[in-house]
Amino acid sequence: MLDLRRMDKLKAAWEEDLGSSLSEDTWSSILKLVNSTSLCARHYLIQFKVVHRAHISKAKLSTFYPEVSPFCVKCKISEASLIHMYWSCPSLNKFWLEVFHTLSQVLNIKLEPKPLIALFGVTGEEVRLNCR
Repeated sequence: MLDLRRMDKLKAAWEEDLGSSLSEDTWSSILKLVNSTSLCARHYLIQFKVVHRAHISKAKLSTFYPEVSPFCVKCKISEASLIHMYWSCPSLNKFWLEVFHTLSQVLNIKLEPKPLIALFGVTGEEVRLNCR
């Protein structure tokens, strides 16, 4: 059984990183998609780790090991928090633009680059993100 306090803290951490609140429906969709994103166990594990913030960012690692720089190795400008490493690093801009362009073509809808779609596969709106 899921620890509800843990889930609330997890949701709050993502809301802080994203700079917006997540509706209960959106959060529920994020949690459900962990199990159905892929048949591949490796993909499932990666998505689980993203949602549950199990990856250790350089920013967090530097709190345990002071000799580790908290700054991003790609842009060298910002601290390498999870949201920075997954979404907001300027070095990722071209990558995400290409991903969203491809998704827009495949799904035949215009998708603007948004972290909810990129990280969790949800739009927060009534938009289907599959080809069926």
